[in-house]
Amino acid sequence: MTTAQGATPIDDPTFCSWLAARLGIAKLQITDARAPGAGGWSSETWMLTLRDDARGATSDRRVVLRLAPAGPAMFPEYDLSRQVACMRALKTAGGCPVPGILAEDLAGTVIGRPLYVMDFIPGGVPSDDTPNLFEAGFLFEASPANQQRFHEAFISSMATLHRTSVSDDLSRKLTRPNAGPTALARELGWLRGIFDWDHGPAPQPMLERALDLLNARLPDDPRERLLWGDARPANVVVRDFVPIVLLDWELATLGPPELDVFWLIEMNRMRSRGRLLPGFFSDAQMIARYEALSGRALREPDWHILFAATKVAILMLRHLLVRVACDALPIDHPVLTDNVATRRLSALLVEVPP
Repeated sequence: MTTAQGATPIDDPTFCSWLAARLGIAKLQITDARAPGAGGWSSETWMLTLRDDARGATSDRRVVLRLAPAGPAMFPEYDLSRQVACMRALKTAGGCPVPGILAEDLAGTVIGRPLYVMDFIPGGVPSDDTPNLFEAGFLFEASPANQQRFHEAFISSMATLHRTSVSDDLSRKLTRPNAGPTALARELGWLRGIFDWDHGPAPQPMLERALDLLNARLPDDPRERLLWGDARPANVVVRDFVPIVLLDWELATLGPPELDVFWLIEMNRMRSRGRLLPGFFSDAQMIARYEALSGRALREPDWHILFAATKVAILMLRHLLVRVACDALPIDHPVLTDNVATRRLSALLVEVPP
């Protein structure tokens, strides 16, 4: 059975029986199911409240269900096993806090598409919606000291992640399948592949030029650290202005740490439109703080800034094209070629010497 996108599988007795067996609950009832209010551009996410009918409301437990999309999607394929393997490895290593995996059906045999269930961790999540964390919410309203406390703790979590050792099994799982002599080359090839797969009918000469330029100036960097792939404030749960859980490992990969650091910088730049929260570090301060925590200097910043900006622009385009496919946006809307991400990329390309 395939559950239609936008509906939950909670009314499917096969799913409920399967989850009850995995959790050791004789008679499982799902009393509440809701989608997160923000974020979730790609995989489908639901928060569920589970109840053991034998014990009543005292047994209520919140969990999170993630599923591969059933309809139009941002990416050509969805390998949820990548996320599960990464979170399990981090849980075992103990350095970076991640939700525990409670059950998974990575083959999609239960409801017709891959899924997994993980712990729900209560706390604040910085908004990535409108208004976003730079415009409203608990971080926006916090004192500059608490804003800095959050930003510094976030950078520290990222540096800790990059020190995590990678097993051979996890390395095989996270290695991009496309050809390339280094993980960095394969990451660029992966991004190019997403663009080539479907960038819509409108010409995208700026994205083409950026990808060609990145390929022509690709650094010779053999490092293969464990990377988050989507390091940004909206992907953490926060208590007392400290990230207590790191979320969303869909883009987890291997490569130089710069890929995460400059992605965070570019995502913050896009969301804040250049107006960071008063307590947040400037780009230069953030780089200096990361270098102090990691004990190493960041390499090839100009290339990595351009890569991060190109990645932002391509994933923004894919998000918009999904909206087109869902009839939420006309195919000829100017935002497909002119948006905050493309304008940032255009400004960077003007600065690039021939």
